This record gives sequence, structure tokens and C-alpha cells, in this order.
Amino acid sequence: QEGYRLERIEGDLAISYSFFEYLETGINLYSSATSMKDRVSRDDFIQSIGDVDIFIKGVYMTRSGIGVGGVFHPRFYTKVERIGMEMDSTSLGVSFIWTIDLYKARRTPFRANFNIGYFWDNSSELTSPDTVGSNDIFYALRMIPDSNHIINGGISVEFPFEEVTPFIEYTTEQSVSSDNFRRRRYNENPQRITPGFKFTPGKNLLILLGADVSFFKSKKFGNTTSRPIPLWTANFGISYTFLPPQIIELVPPPPPPPTTGTIEGKVIDSVSKKPVGDVIILLVGTDLPRFASNRETGDFRITDVPGGEIEISATKEGYKPASTKVNVEVGKTASVVIEIEKEEEFGFVAGRVTDPFGVPVIASVSTDKPEIPPSAVDPKTGEYKMKLPPGTYKFSASAEGYVSQTQEAVVKNRETTTLHFVLSKVEKPLPPPPPPPPPPKKPLVILERAQKKIEIKEQIFFEFGKARILPVSYPLLDEIARVMIENPDLVVEVQGHTDNKGSYNFNMKLSQDRANAVREYLIKKGVEPDRLKAVGYGPTKPIADNATEEGRAKNRRVEFVIIKQKE
Repeated sequence: QEGYRLERIEGDLAISYSFFEYLETGINLYSSATSMKDRVSRDDFIQSIGDVDIFIKGVYMTRSGIGVGGVFHPRFYTKVERIGMEMDSTSLGVSFIWTIDLYKARRTPFRANFNIGYFWDNSSELTSPDTVGSNDIFYALRMIPDSNHIINGGISVEFPFEEVTPFIEYTTEQSVSSDNFRRRRYNENPQRITPGFKFTPGKNLLILLGADVSFFKSKKFGNTTSRPIPLWTANFGISYTFLPPQIIELVPPPPPPPTTGTIEGKVIDSVSKKPVGDVIILLVGTDLPRFASNRETGDFRITDVPGGEIEISATKEGYKPASTKVNVEVGKTASVVIEIEKEEEFGFVAGRVTDPFGVPVIASVSTDKPEIPPSAVDPKTGEYKMKLPPGTYKFSASAEGYVSQTQEAVVKNRETTTLHFVLSKVEKPLPPPPPPPPPPKKPLVILERAQKKIEIKEQIFFEFGKARILPVSYPLLDEIARVMIENPDLVVEVQGHTDNKGSYNFNMKLSQDRANAVREYLIKKGVEPDRLKAVGYGPTKPIADNATEEGRAKNRRVEFVIIKQKE
């Protein structure tokens, strides 16, 4: 300042709050201390003030990066040489804001701002006529004791990058009124260029470094001068933004459209129409597992069924297999009723009819049920076999010239009951000459080392559905034990097999139990335990067609496979 050496320090503390994205309000506390030393008289003056601005700021930004808005801010001055606010000196400012932000719209590092406003200054109310021209009192914002309204404006350009934003701006305050002196020209009012940088070291932290370089033509008016403005000012600022937590309502995505359907069904008896439980349900041609109908109600429900025509099979021990087809629509439930028919219940009675010498007798075997026809005996072997419903029967074997014989036996479902008859002749004539010796019997057990097996010529018989060995098979097992003992280098796997009747799990367990029973029998007959291994294969290795009774009979077997022998 002409004739003076001017030093000043000033600061602002602002707190603001944004109610909406484009609206901000706050309060700014301004304080400064100015030292002015007369270069002629060497008088030193220190001036300290503090004022308050309240502001409301609104800026609306378009998607293209152009924004318009304004600021309304009343100013409250502190009293001179007293504590408190001088309400009569309250002043008012309004500003128009225009901005273009290419960084926000297009990520281009360019931003420009322009503002212009008007300030109605009532600071003259702070001074009294007694203080005008005094060397003791200077007003901090202006040094002219009359009203001095101001048009203020500025323009700035910023180049925002990720962590630093260089900027440069031009600002001015132009006095528009003077009651006692002539109006000042444009270049006689404060103007400044401010270069600087904004740093963002943190997400919500901003640090500003800059410098004001003032240039204007200073003039004196009477015994006063224009507002004391330093020729240069170093600026430092720091700002921190507190963002409230955002509550984002998560809307779950819509569920995907269904790709499968559901089958609900019921299994009933074809005759009684009553529910049938524990029926194995299988959807043919799909990867879905097996299901079982409810034990009490016969109901079943299967989800995730692919759309289209689906074949359903139903199986249960004691019933004939049944199947049906149902059309499954995606996202819907198809209903089906499956009727299954009970299998015929029957058992067998088998044996031989011979004389006391073991010679076959041409005879017939009948029951006490007249509706059941008698069964003829094979004249060559003396063997017979009868298929009967389960129950208790009296069986009679009769032959011409022989005394008939009657025996009682129980026939069980799916089992074979062995019943032999020995008939004596009615008269005892002279004994006939002894018959020629029978041809040597073919061995029942053959050791096939090359084929790695012990071949048996007869089946091993068990009780129906159980692992108990029938006595008729003891001689065959004794022969197998003899072969094992005579060939101590053999290690044999006893394999149990079944047909496909009944459930898979039942057949697997039954085959294992029967293999274990044969192994235990051979151990009791003297075969070392470590030479025998029992494995049940259930219905997995059929050797005949399970569709016929003859094929199923062949599949119900025990095999002896050599797993180790001397080379």
C-alpha cells in the first residue's frame, strides 16, 4: 500500500451441511490481523477483526457437466472495541455461479467456474463520526467511513487429476458507490491472480496450497485510503468431508423361470384299490434317484422333473412290475395313479420216489386237494416236482404193486420243499438177482485250474429269501470241502448271486449272507478261513435272462472262483 508497509494474516473456519445433492448451507467464521506501519512517521497499527457469514449455496449439474446456481449470504460484523455482533451493520451478498465440469461428465481433466455477485455493505454502521480519520480505529474490511457497495466476480480454470488438481483464478471487488469522494475506476479496485494446487491424499480429505498476487492502482481519498490489500498472500487450506452412511435397499433379483416340473402320485393295489407303500419309483431316462412311496398312504412326490413325457416304473417284491407315462409341464404339477398287481404266490415240492434199494419207482404223487392234479414221477430218475400255492398239504405217493405212502409238508412262497418217498412192494417174492452195478456217478465237483474255478454240477439250495442252507445240499458242500483240502494251494472267492426280484439292497444283502453261510460251512469241514473269501454280487452279474423263471433260477447261484493258486 502506498506510504505503508502492510502485513496481514487471516483465516476462515467453515462448517457446511448438504441436505440434498445440489443444496448446501453453512456458517463461515472469518478472522484477520493486519499490521500497517507508516513508512514516514513509523507509526505501527495492528488491526484484528472477526466476522460471521451464513450462506446457502445451490448448484444444479446436468449430465453434460454444465452447472448453474447461486449463493445467498448475510454477513454479521463484530463490534468495534467491544465484544459481540453489531446487528445494525448486517450486510447481504448474492452471487450467480456458472460452471462446466468435463471431468465429471467425460473424465476429461478440465473444469471452469465463473461467478458474479453483489454485496450490500452496511459496515459504515460500525463507525461513528468521532472515529472518522482517527489513527486508532480502522475497520478491517474497508477504510472509508461511508457505505461502499461492491460488485464481486471471478473466473477460474482447474485441471483435475486423480490426486492433484492445478488451478488458476482471477478475482476482483469493484466499488459501485461513494458518498463523499469520486467513484473509483476499475483498475483502482482490488484485483488478484491466484495460482495453486488442490491435493486429495485421502478419500474425503482435501489440502489447498496457493498464492494471491494483487494488482491494482491504490488511491487515497481525503485522509483515508482504500481497503488495505497486501500485494501478495500465501494461502493454505484443509477440508474434510464427512459422508453419512448410505442405506441402499437391496432388491433381490427375480427368480429364474422354472425349467422343471413336479410329479405327485399314488400307488394302489390293482384289485383292492388300497394304498401300497414302499414301492420303488423310478423315472426312466432321467438322472433322478429312486424314490419310495409312503409306507402308510402310498403317496410320492418328485420335484425337479424335466418337462415332457416321462415314463414311471414301479417295483415291489411280491408284485408285478408296473409302468405308466405322464406328461410333465414346466412349472406345473402332474398327477398320476399307478396300479400294481400282486404276483402269483406259489412254492415247489420236489423229491424222489424209490424202493428201499434206491431204485426209481414209476409212481405218481398227489395231494389232499382234489382240484390239484397228481404229478408223474420220472421213470428214469424217480424225481418229481409240483408247483403249488403256499399252504399245508398231505402228499401221497402210489405205484402199482407198492404200498402207498403219505406225508405232510408245508409249502412256502417262492421256496422249494424237499419230500422223498420210499415205497415197498405189496408182496415179498424171492429176491430178484442183484441188478448190475450202476455206472459210475459223474463227479459233482470239478477243479478247473485253467479256468480258475471250481465247477459244481448242482445248485446249492437255500430257504426262500434266507441264507440257511438246505440239507439236500450238504453232500455237494462236503465234496467242495474235500477238493479244497486236497488242494491246499487254492485261495477261493465264494460268490453269491441272485435274480432281480425284490429290491436291489435286499438282493445284495441276501447274496452276501448266502456267500458267508457257504464259507462258514466249508470252514467247519476243515478248510482254513484265510483260503476263503465271501462276496455277494446280488443281481449285478446275471448269466441268464431274468424275464423267465428258468433264467432267474439259473441266476440264483453260488460260484467258486480261484483267486490264487500255485503256478
